[in-house]
Amino acid sequence: MGRSLILVPLLTVAAHAIISTFNYVPQGANPTLFVPGFEPVMHLDQATFDDTVFGQDHAFVVLFYADWCGHCRAFAPYYRSFANLVQNWNSIVTVSAINCADNFNQGACRDNGITHFPMIKYFPRTGRSTQNAIDMEAQHSGELLRESLLRRVTNEYAYNRYPDWPAFHHIAEVIPPFSSVDATTTYGDLWNGISSMANHMVIYFEMADGMGAQFLLDMASRANMVGAKRALANSPLTSMLKLNFNMLILFYPSYMHAYPSSSSLHPIPSRVPYFPSVALFRRDHQQALYMQPFSNRTYADIDAFVTADRIALHQQILTTTARPLLSTTTAKPVIDCNTNPESSDRVSSGVEWETSPMDTDSVYPL
Repeated sequence: MGRSLILVPLLTVAAHAIISTFNYVPQGANPTLFVPGFEPVMHLDQATFDDTVFGQDHAFVVLFYADWCGHCRAFAPYYRSFANLVQNWNSIVTVSAINCADNFNQGACRDNGITHFPMIKYFPRTGRSTQNAIDMEAQHSGELLRESLLRRVTNEYAYNRYPDWPAFHHIAEVIPPFSSVDATTTYGDLWNGISSMANHMVIYFEMADGMGAQFLLDMASRANMVGAKRALANSPLTSMLKLNFNMLILFYPSYMHAYPSSSSLHPIPSRVPYFPSVALFRRDHQQALYMQPFSNRTYADIDAFVTADRIALHQQILTTTARPLLSTTTAKPVIDCNTNPESSDRVSSGVEWETSPMDTDSVYPL
């Protein structure tokens, strides 16, 4: 008796990319040093590492740690502080972590050549393998970690000039395809590279190559509302825009949440210019809306000013485009009884035959 051949169809299971998010809870059995969804640290694991780090269009900083490691536990508060300091940089570079003590993640940690804990690596935006990673020192300071990351990001920009990253060069630098500021420069030229959705632009003026790059990264999360650029204090841009840094315009605190009318601005004279300083502009208004020395309050001040200015412009549009009121009464026609006796009979009979101006579809009996 012959044997029958049974054909069993083979099912091909397509591998779906798994991209981590800040709310992602990593797979595995071990505890994590950071709380998913609560802290600005993205959790990675064996299932998400490659697709998240190598398959996206921005850079990553990854902390490789072991939850049982005493040095890692001591370092965790500094990494947490660092993540909070640079959370506005997320569209450029994402802060993340992976627990190498978990057996589930052994492959990813082995592929990255992890030899000790804690270990930090910077993966450039163009990186597509573990070979592209750059080691970073696990410094016990959030500020020093931020400075280290800033150098990595600006160095990567110097080589690649990503058009959707902040323009870290000063406005007046002659670096193709960017032009210098000269007599032919227009106010509209300054808005090149600013999102079309942004109606405001802030320029950071500094004496030398200082904290301007960090300012641009701090403003990155606001790119669709406020564009940001940097310039040197001696740039011809200052005379072009008629900026006087010896007479900065500051706010009275009580007016910070109101529309910045002339009565709410307070010019403060000084014998020496303030630097670094910031100047805020609106797309349809070449004169600076305000200038102030840079401080820790600058970001909140910009947010408050732009919000108030947008509300005021919206109210102005509503006021200037208000529709005129239409009369809601309609005079009854005058009927000549001698020439139209039938109409006279209908009116005298008490039957209303006109339609109401508020209800033009109504039909009344004759």
